[in-house]
Amino acid sequence: MRLDIINPADWPHWDDLVLATDGYSFFHSADWAQVLCATYNYKPVYFTVHGEGKLQALIPFMEVNSFLTGKRGVSLTFTDYCEPLVENQEDFTPLLTQIIDYGKKSGWKNIEFRGGQQYLPNMPVCAKFLGHTLVLSKNEQNLLSSFRHSTKRNIRKAIDAGVETKIYTDYQSVRDFYRLH
Repeated sequence: MRLDIINPADWPHWDDLVLATDGYSFFHSADWAQVLCATYNYKPVYFTVHGEGKLQALIPFMEVNSFLTGKRGVSLTFTDYCEPLVENQEDFTPLLTQIIDYGKKSGWKNIEFRGGQQYLPNMPVCAKFLGHTLVLSKNEQNLLSSFRHSTKRNIRKAIDAGVETKIYTDYQSVRDFYRLH
């Protein structure tokens, strides 16, 4: 198994590769990597195995260098979850060994995973988090009726106040987002 360490921003068709891989999420995308690089100056270190024109394995990391916590590898910072895209434990274990070797050579003090606990059953869990899933297959009325009373009240207040949601992808909107962020 040949491991490549890449920056997804340098791969023009990265997102096409990711979208063709089972288990992907937005957090595996080149756009998310670019946001973390541009906003926090993190270095993308994506451990990948390619073959037959597709990704066979992906474990994305950001190299974080902080004066508080030192240099470390995080898969992935500021994500809700970021599961390794591997088939099974047999594929994960040699990749983990190579990630640890890379981390030692790069001076990482530790490695953090935001997902992948099924492949690390004997490792201590430093923190636990809850995930939230919203099923959108219901019609609007059924969906609204499933919310807590306080959530319904807040939605009504937003509607009464004239709050509108719009999706923009133009350059000025992105600049406004970063200015507000």
